[in-house]
This record gives sequence, structure tokens and C-alpha cells, in this order.
Amino acid sequence: MANREEYNACMRPFITGSKPKEQRKRDFCVGAKICSGKAQTEEEAADLCAKALPKWAQKALPKEEENLSCDMRIERVRKNIEGFELGLKSGDIVEMKPVFAQFLDDISKCRPGPIKELAEVIAGDMRELSKRYYLKGEARDVINQMSALKELL
Repeated sequence: MANREEYNACMRPFITGSKPKEQRKRDFCVGAKICSGKAQTEEEAADLCAKALPKWAQKALPKEEENLSCDMRIERVRKNIEGFELGLKSGDIVEMKPVFAQFLDDISKCRPGPIKELAEVIAGDMRELSKRYYLKGEARDVINQMSALKELL
């Protein structure tokens, strides 16, 4: 129980105060990395958090680790975007969760920061759309977001 109390005391400065949602998420992640001993400094923890994937993507990601260069990963992202666009146009995106996870993993490893944040939004939107039978006009919005992401890569 003492370990849990020490961890909670360590986390307190990271989780107190009123902050915007994104800042709270970032601070919580940084605090968790420092308080668990995975990082020694806030900079190191922030770097680990910038490369972290959402839990649903971590679960869907294939277990084997690939040693691809960033150029190869970004090329795979571009191909995945084209596949997403085709899937959205045809309405066939239900079985693409592992592809969303790979998409986020590649971007987080090679383009952390604002591009990764945009990719997380897009992947979240795609994940939500994949749960629906009828996509309406939302698919068009996601396709536009993906086009913008492709330009940033």
C-alpha cells in the first residue's frame, strides 16, 4: 500500500489545477512516466508520451516490431490513407482497426507533435465511423482531413 501512496503523492502535482483537456492528458502521462520510474526527467517523459498510442491502437497493433525507416513508414501511411479513402467511399471500413493502429504507430514514431495529434483525431473519427452501418456526410469530412494530413507528411 505504501507504493500506491507514494505514487499518488508523486502524481498530485501533475493532476491538480484547472487546465484544458489536452494539457491535463499530457500532464497525466508525463506524471505517470516519472512516478512509475519509466522516465527520469519531464523532457524524457514528454518524449515518451508524444510517441505513445491510444490504448485501443496498442491492443490492435500487431505484436511483432518492425525495423522500418521513417521514409518507409511514411510511405505506408500514404498508402493506408488511400485505402482509408477507398474504404470510406465504399462504406467498407469495419475490419480496418489494425490498419488504423499501424497508421498511428507509424506517424507517432516518425512525426510526433501536431501531425500525430491530427492523425489521432482522424483515426478516432475513422474508428467511430467503422462502428456505423450508414456513414452519411461524415465520411467526406474525414476524407478532407486525411487529404490535409497527406499534405503535411
